[in-house]
Amino acid sequence: MRNEEVKDLKNTASHNIQWYFDQLGLINFAKISLGINQVKNDTRVINYDSEDTKLARLISVIQNFDAEFEFVTKLKRDGTLDNITLNIYKKNDGGDVQGVGQNRNDVLLSFGKNVTGVNRKVEKSQIFNSLYVTGKDGLSWKNSSWSVTNSEGQEEFYKRAGESYAKAPLSAQMFPSQLKSSSGDIFTNKNASTEYTTVNAMWGYALSQLKQYAYPLVTYEVTATSNLTVSSTGDGMPLHIGDTVRIQDKNFIDSDGNVGLFLS
Repeated sequence: MRNEEVKDLKNTASHNIQWYFDQLGLINFAKISLGINQVKNDTRVINYDSEDTKLARLISVIQNFDAEFEFVTKLKRDGTLDNITLNIYKKNDGGDVQGVGQNRNDVLLSFGKNVTGVNRKVEKSQIFNSLYVTGKDGLSWKNSSWSVTNSEGQEEFYKRAGESYAKAPLSAQMFPSQLKSSSGDIFTNKNASTEYTTVNAMWGYALSQLKQYAYPLVTYEVTATSNLTVSSTGDGMPLHIGDTVRIQDKNFIDSDGNVGLFLS
């Protein structure tokens, strides 16, 4: 799959993920079977205007379905390969959807014990705070409205009836698109075409995008001891790719001078 290439794809219809796998020959010739498929009922319109490796195309198709995946290999008793299964999960949303792996509430990693270092990276270049969304076949949400307030009672996200854009006003105040005029438009706009068939689903998508991109993306890179992936951890198994764990660093000091860190 790393070496074989797949051609471009001209397509105007919405299909499920299995159709793309079959049309592009992504897994059947590699003798990979599809196991768990949490997005089997979802459809997307996807086009490709160039060639690529089968592995890169497989990853791209899965990402277009807002999903993540794992390959599970099974060996025979003599150590030779028996089969490979591709499992596809809805992407981890930081809430109820885990994605690949498990939520390991039984595991707490601490600096100086099983964590040797924590680095923090803040990225602001991707910020936008106004989003225009269309649904399947041009479905419009212009006549609909929603509002979300934060824990302090401030309106953090909204979509007004009669307007086209969902907005994040607090983000726009913190990161305005221009500084010259206090009365001018301070929102950074983005457009998105989706395959959603209801305006509520479109709002759910817009809200998730604004929550993720209206503020700086903060990434923590944790250096942990290697035995966490091979030895029993917490109440049971070693850690695996995709697992969610809690991390504590009492000595951590960020760029704003805040001391102490607790995250998952």
